[in-house]
Amino acid sequence: MLENFAYLIRTVGHIPNGNRYYYEGRSQPPFFSLMTELTSKTDKYKDELEKEYQFWMNKRSIKLDDGSILNRY
Repeated sequence: MLENFAYLIRTVGHIPNGNRYYYEGRSQPPFFSLMTELTSKTDKYKDELEKEYQFWMNKRSIKLDDGSILNRY
C-alpha cells in the first residue's frame, strides 16, 4: 500500500480519492507520513513525504489574519 501511495505522490503530486482522472482534484487526508512512521520507512519515502507536504502547504492551505495556517481537505 505504501509503494502504491508513493507512486501516486510521485506522479500526481498527492494521494487522490481514487485512481480515475476526475478524482485528481480531490485528495485523501494526509495519512502517508503517519503510515510511513508506523512502518519505520520514513527514510525510504523521504522524497514522497516532502512532495506531499508541499502539496498540502501550497495547494491546500489557508492563511488566517492572525498568521496561523490551516490545511484543508
